[in-house]
Amino acid sequence: MRNTVFIQNNPRQAIGARVAKHALLRNSAAPERFDVRIIETTDFPAFGDFEGRSYLREGKQAVWRNDDLQSFTPLRFSVPELMGYQGRAVVIDPDVFALADINKLFDRDMAGAAVMARRQADVIRHRQSGRAGNMNGVTGRPVSNASVSIDALSAVTMKRSAWLSSGR
Repeated sequence: MRNTVFIQNNPRQAIGARVAKHALLRNSAAPERFDVRIIETTDFPAFGDFEGRSYLREGKQAVWRNDDLQSFTPLRFSVPELMGYQGRAVVIDPDVFALADINKLFDRDMAGAAVMARRQADVIRHRQSGRAGNMNGVTGRPVSNASVSIDALSAVTMKRSAWLSSGR
């Protein structure tokens, strides 16, 4: 499986996702070494099923809305399955624009680890200094029946996510 950057997206962020894809390709010395896939909430029928349902968000009850700017967030759980649990992938939000070659991230030695991420304290320190640390790394290395999610502001989560299956 080729290295792939997944841009998680919803209809409200479509322009940003296209700009993010353009920046990845434009700022790479070897764009032929990776694919860029924009994954859309509209490609996953389960999102419609959750519209208006209550869920726990940061310890408080919230109502799921598909028109929320961040409604694409659960898409990251689908990436290992979309990659066939093989290869390396990077998952980004549609407002992350590459300023350097993404291949440098793909080429990093992961020392056999299934997941690479920045420590939460490092991300907070970068944000406080005005340098965002949004880029998240995921590898499709088989992790039994688990999906891997990395959120730069939270802990690494390993969770089965059958409800997000696209049926592909």
